[in-house]
Amino acid sequence: MVQNPIVNASRATISGGSEDKAAPTSKRPCLCCAKGYRVIRPKQRFCSSRCRLLFWAAREIVREYEAGNVAGLREMLERLKH
Repeated sequence: MVQNPIVNASRATISGGSEDKAAPTSKRPCLCCAKGYRVIRPKQRFCSSRCRLLFWAAREIVREYEAGNVAGLREMLERLKH
């Protein structure tokens, strides 16, 4: 009988598999909020999609500012506040 694998993200295992073969999990600080989170994928850098998007948006604003493309940036930021 073939069993459909079900991922158990909290333990990084797949049902029906040996826990000895599970990838070791570790904790790492989020690059955006600095809270610790459990790493599920090796390249994971953020604890949530929200932090990933906030980090991206902040980086893009800084790039535009450093490039001298600030025309309209102040107005855009004011609209975001409301």
